[in-house]
Amino acid sequence: MHVLSRRGRVAGWVVAGMLVASAAMAGEHGTCQPVPALEFGPYDYRVAPPDKLLRVENYHFDTGVESLTKGKSSAYVGHDLEFTLRYFPNHFRALNAMVKLGLKQKTPTPTGTTETVDCWVSRAIQFRPDDGLMYLINGLWLVQRGMKAEAAEQMAKARELQVDSANYQYNLGLGLLMVDKPQQALEAAHKAYALGHPLPGLRNKLQRIGAWRPQPEPAPEDPPGTAAPPANTGANASGAAAAAPGAAATRAGE
Repeated sequence: MHVLSRRGRVAGWVVAGMLVASAAMAGEHGTCQPVPALEFGPYDYRVAPPDKLLRVENYHFDTGVESLTKGKSSAYVGHDLEFTLRYFPNHFRALNAMVKLGLKQKTPTPTGTTETVDCWVSRAIQFRPDDGLMYLINGLWLVQRGMKAEAAEQMAKARELQVDSANYQYNLGLGLLMVDKPQQALEAAHKAYALGHPLPGLRNKLQRIGAWRPQPEPAPEDPPGTAAPPANTGANASGAAAAAPGAAATRAGE
């Protein structure tokens, strides 16, 4: 699936690449503390100063880190992800990569990190509770570990905090299917495809369980300047009845 920039778009990344792991990976947040103050930041990734974001990403977040294939500033991908998330706690691509790293290594605390994956997700939500992507990532993180009830709560929050993005709606739809919410998944699918999402996977999944319905066509609008017909009142009503005796008789006989 394609990776796009955050500026007005959301990447189609969340479900792709996640590996199923044991529910025993849940772990405790333990010593997890709120996001600490730093020499600069932490910043909301959605509106981060470009120079600060570039400064961190140039040294700690590239395609090798995001794909979990190679660390940038150290031998451990987890170290670079941790550094990025310290300065931008809701950096959705870094957070998603941290989740995938935990699933890949089947551990709550990936190599090179000092906190659990749960802690990083919890921090992101606490830092910016209005960012729907954080709940979507958390929901997918939970459901991949078999925690379906908890995941459903996070999906409900992600659904409440709508993001006007084809990829967001597409991944939300996939997540809702994973927590057995096919009708809500259908609504997300309609939004995703209306916004131009190109992949048929969500529609195919809905079709396989008999839940797919085409989006209803909107009612046609009257051409500009078209006036509504006058109401049948007074003399007009008498004329209408005279013109349609069968209808008048039916009403009289009711």
